Order: sequence, then structure tokens, then C-alpha cells
Amino acid sequence: MIYLIIILLFNVNILADTLINGNNQGWGKTKIYNGSKIYSKKNGRIIKIKEFNEEPDSFTELFLNFNNEKPSEVKDMSEHYGILKSKYRINENIKFQGTLTAGFLDPSDKVEVKVDKKSWLANSVDLGNFTIDFWIYPTLLNDSKIVYKGIYNEGIFYGFMIKSFENMIVIEFLNMFYDTEGKTYSIVMDNKYKLKRYEWHHIAVTFNRQRGMIEEIINGKIIDFKFATKTGNIKDEILVPHFFEKDGSDLILCENFFGYMDNFRISRNNIREFLLDNTMYMEGAKIISDIIDLGYFNSSIDKIEFQFSNITDTTSKIYIRYSNNEFSMNERTNIIEGLESNSIVKRDIKNLRYFQWEVMLYRNPDGSSPSLNRVEIDYSKNIPPNPPRIMTLKREDKSSVKIEWESSNEDDLKGYIIYWGRRTNEYENKLDVGKNLSYIIQLSGKGYYYFRVTAYDSKEPYNESKFSNEERIYIR
Repeated sequence: MIYLIIILLFNVNILADTLINGNNQGWGKTKIYNGSKIYSKKNGRIIKIKEFNEEPDSFTELFLNFNNEKPSEVKDMSEHYGILKSKYRINENIKFQGTLTAGFLDPSDKVEVKVDKKSWLANSVDLGNFTIDFWIYPTLLNDSKIVYKGIYNEGIFYGFMIKSFENMIVIEFLNMFYDTEGKTYSIVMDNKYKLKRYEWHHIAVTFNRQRGMIEEIINGKIIDFKFATKTGNIKDEILVPHFFEKDGSDLILCENFFGYMDNFRISRNNIREFLLDNTMYMEGAKIISDIIDLGYFNSSIDKIEFQFSNITDTTSKIYIRYSNNEFSMNERTNIIEGLESNSIVKRDIKNLRYFQWEVMLYRNPDGSSPSLNRVEIDYSKNIPPNPPRIMTLKREDKSSVKIEWESSNEDDLKGYIIYWGRRTNEYENKLDVGKNLSYIIQLSGKGYYYFRVTAYDSKEPYNESKFSNEERIYIR
């Protein structure tokens, strides 16, 4: 049995996409939301957008928090990049969450981040998922480059830029997306969102590599989104983002920008945790996990427990969906629903590989909200059989071979599958031979043949073991 505990520190006004990665991304590495709180104004009220952890996580590529006493001391908290230039002012009167911020109040003020050839910011193959986000406090609404990286090659710019143009935020990925033939495409987010002087604005752009979606999020609201495809249609070929192979440029922050910046971050992840759910704002909030992959079919959840506080006269609803097959984002199965309870437990969820939970929090009439403090999941993986071991491989006659292997000795063993081909680790043929421990294979053509065997369990959909050792034989 494996245990997973998620500690959640949420405010009722949050839509939080809890980032729990599947088994192949490191199951068990949960994200804990704590640390300083980030706020933004909405309709004259202060509401929390997200919990911001000032410590870089495993996905953080670059993080500047500007909490140093001198500009010359600014550094990348993720320790991936060096700083070439850091010229700005520190103003004790303009703080963010009680911490220092960087003031860019002169045309020569800016920060230059040194980009190494082996770094993510020089990746000329595939950037994958990414998010760029930061806070700015404009004191002058002029045209400026807030963030940019790229080069001109034969008069064409290759790179990205987040800029202020005619008081509006414009995000440009110029010749930075590529199709399978190497043709470049540009994507521009020009949503007409206008900046205001002397107010903090949270700016974020996030790219989901699997869906090909780029979203621009300002102050917790999706302002614009586009699909990175040839035609911009969701059904078309998804383009690959990467930097121009000859690009040796550095990252520049706040060139000709007048105002303050704080908490600049680049993450190698598709982050949407700072989204506000406007439809739930007056009622409560919802918290959604990622689709979690346990890695093996027919696994089970022994117990999942949701712990709440501040539940007097409030309501919390919990939805869980699960399947051995991948499901779409719109499917939902109502498994359990809690009402005025500090702890809601569901036990013995069987026969699944994928699952996801969603919690709905509703206020009481006086505005108090329940809080989800903790989610604890105990689960058991349905581990595949042990791989068999090939004992003998010998010729029976000119065109056939006999293969024998050891039993996997599993209680739920269903059978074995033989794989073979003309090259090592490339098997164009396979055959299910049931529970036999030997089999004669007919072959055609001279040369070497390579063999492996796997075992699989008894319950559909089957879990198949890893490959056995590889053996080869020459047919004359």
C-alpha cells in the first residue's frame, strides 16, 4: 500500500488546479501551497489569487524575487542562470507583500540574464510545457519591452516578447513555433487588456504542449487563448516551440519599462493555479486535481479522505471519477457527496488506473466558507507479473526454433507472449502462447533472429511484464 498526503491551504475565492503528476512524472511529488499570499483587486475587493511558494520547485527554470538589499546581489533562486546586468532602484515605499521590489525608473535600468547554450532558454529542439509569469506596477504607460529574448537573422526576428504597446499588454512568439517540415509560425496575443498606473498587475502566459494551447492570464482571468497549430484550429497539427538554433541571445527584463517588477518566474510546466473561477466567486470555490495515473490497470484506492474545517452551515461536495481507460475532461461520476462533515472518507475503489477528484465548497448565508485542509490517499498498485527468463533457444530444423523459458510463478498469471524480429530490440512479430513454457516458432529467411518473452496477468485489461532477457539465433 502506498500513501499520498496533500496539504492544502486555500482561500474560498480560489480555483486551484492541484498539480499531482502521474506515475511517469514522479508520483508522490505533490505540490504544497503555502508561503506568501498574492492578492489582486477586483471590484474594489481584495481577493487571493494563489498561494505563492518562494522556494523553486523541480519545474522552476528561472526565478527572481528581488528580495536582495542591493541590485548587484540579485540572483536566480533556481541557480540555473547567472546575471550579466542588474540596474534598478529599490524603493522602500513600493513593496509587494511586504517584500522588496525592483524599480525601473531610468531608461538605462534593466536586468540581463545570461543564457548558457545548454540551458532551457537556448533549447532548439522542443521546449515542452512552459509558463512565464511576473508582477508589474507601472508608473508610466509608455511603449516598452517588459520581457524579451531572441535575435534577428536576415532581417527576421526569432524569439518571444512581452511588451507594453499603447497601454496594452501584447505577447508575441515570433517565428518560434515549428511544424514537422521546419517551417516557422508566429503567434501573437493582443487582447486589448489595458494597464493602469500605480496598480499591481499579475501577467502570465502558459503553454500546454499536449493540447497545443497558449493562454494569457492577467490578474487571475484568462484574457486570451490560441492554439499553436498551423491554422489555429484545435484539430490541426500541433506546432513545436523552440528557440532558433543560432540564437545566442540573453534574456532581457524591463527595457525602457518605467515601474516596478516582482517575482519573475519561468517554469517548465503548464501552470494554471492562479486562475480565478468567476462563476463560483459569490458561492464558493472548486478545487480540481489532475488526472492521476497509477501506472497499472486494475489497481485500487484503499481509502481517500478529505478533511475540512469551518463547516458550520456550509456545504462541500466531492466528485470522484475513475476508470481503467483514459477519460475526457467533461466526464464526471458523482461517487460521494459530503454535507457539514469535518472528514469524508471513501474506501475500496476497485479496478482503476486513472482517477481524478473535484471538491466544491459553498458558503453559508453570512459569507463563511468551508476550507479543504487535507486530502489523504492510500492506494495499491496492481503490479504486473515478473518477467520470465529465456533458458534455451535452439534450432529444431532448417526453418524453426524452439524457445523455452522459466515460469514467472505468479498467482494471477494468464499467459506468455513471445516477441521476435530481425534486429535487436526491434520485434515486428509477437504471439500469445498461453501458459506454455516452450514453443516452436516457424521462421523464413536466413540471418539472425532476436527473441524476448513477457508474462501478463489474468484480468482485462491485462498488465504485461517487462521483457525477458534477449536471446538470438542464426538461421542458415
